[in-house]
Amino acid sequence: MSTGYLSATVLTLYNVGPKAATMAGAFVGRADNTTAIFYNPAGLAFQKSLGFSVNVNYYNYTVEAGSEKLQRTDQSSEPQLIGSLYVAYTYKERISIGVGAYTPYSLVTKWPSQWPGDPLCVNSELNVFTIRPVLAIKINKYLSIGAGLDIIHSSVRWDFHNIHSVAWGPDEEWIINELNASGNGIGFTAGVLFKPSDNFQIGGRYQKKVDLDLKGKNDYDRGHLYLFNHDAPEHTPEVGIPEPEFAPYQEVIFSLPLPSEIVVGIMLAPAKRFTIQADVQRTGWSSFKIWEFVAADPEDSIFPEPTEDEDMNDEPVEGAREGIELNMKDTWSFKLGGEYYLKEELSLRIGYARHQSPFDDKDLTPVLPLLPRNVVSFGVGYDGPARSIATQSLIGNITFDAYVQYVMLEERTSSYPGYPLTFVGNYWVFGFGVGFYL
Repeated sequence: MSTGYLSATVLTLYNVGPKAATMAGAFVGRADNTTAIFYNPAGLAFQKSLGFSVNVNYYNYTVEAGSEKLQRTDQSSEPQLIGSLYVAYTYKERISIGVGAYTPYSLVTKWPSQWPGDPLCVNSELNVFTIRPVLAIKINKYLSIGAGLDIIHSSVRWDFHNIHSVAWGPDEEWIINELNASGNGIGFTAGVLFKPSDNFQIGGRYQKKVDLDLKGKNDYDRGHLYLFNHDAPEHTPEVGIPEPEFAPYQEVIFSLPLPSEIVVGIMLAPAKRFTIQADVQRTGWSSFKIWEFVAADPEDSIFPEPTEDEDMNDEPVEGAREGIELNMKDTWSFKLGGEYYLKEELSLRIGYARHQSPFDDKDLTPVLPLLPRNVVSFGVGYDGPARSIATQSLIGNITFDAYVQYVMLEERTSSYPGYPLTFVGNYWVFGFGVGFYL
């Protein structure tokens, strides 16, 4: 199965495994299936023989941005599918290897081509795809450790209306700048899991910060040239505007720091059929200080002024970089989940998570409108025998997990200069996964 990119203005959902998602992501202290490759690599060492799983998630994300001044509300709504795949093998119940392919971070916002925030953003995208091979070792019957090498591919895009004054009127001419870049990098992840009894276990995961240098192009969408009064509730396009000439597209660079993570999780079994999981996570978003595209040639201009003189197209113009200050801060996430076994093979699960926003109100923009969010989840799980169709003999175990999440975004009003937009929204997430274990 090929994996896809999540379209949602949330960078840290981590629904890369449906069993964990049924418990709002509280899984680091448990990590008892192949998705341990992501949540806690050390968990593989306590698993048996060969296993693999395929998972699919559907996100129907909606966020609204309201302008009290203009008495209007605009919406970014991007439903999408995302998949993940894991394979693991344990040798002599002591050494485990595995590999996973998933999308841990993703963002897509698509605002109307004409709205009050279009000088900052019409479209922004950040996609990260990871392949992680891991090695886990059981030190003794109570303790295991694991480590993974992250092979990362990332892409970034930013579209916005660029303002240019025109000589023949008081209004402004708007051209969509389209910047995109992509690149690869290598990261490192380590985990530990301690299981002193059947009723208690504790684990942790550390993920190292990764600096990615992305390269790409800058171009223009010349099909969106308008004259309008920016303070009007609706932008009214004028017809007959001559299309200006532009300098040819330039090569650009984007520096993307993927944050460090430290997670600690526990699992308790207070009763025979009931377990509780809880995770606490610290994410180092403060390393992501600026959203900026820079011209590869320092004498080049990413945003040349329009000119109808073709001879001037190669003249360098000031503007070798364009971006906004992010001033992101480190965040805490708290996750709590529970599982009740109706019978040995069938269970019900619930979860709740609270995620902080990496932005203060003064730094909140439509480029990355990351709001505080509360997540409520519930789902079912089945873990039972798989038998040969021909002989009906036992050949292994098959698992099926399905979940639903409802995510509530807290309303926040930005005090970013010139863009006092109020952001709010909610969305549903659905997913399922199938696994097979020998």
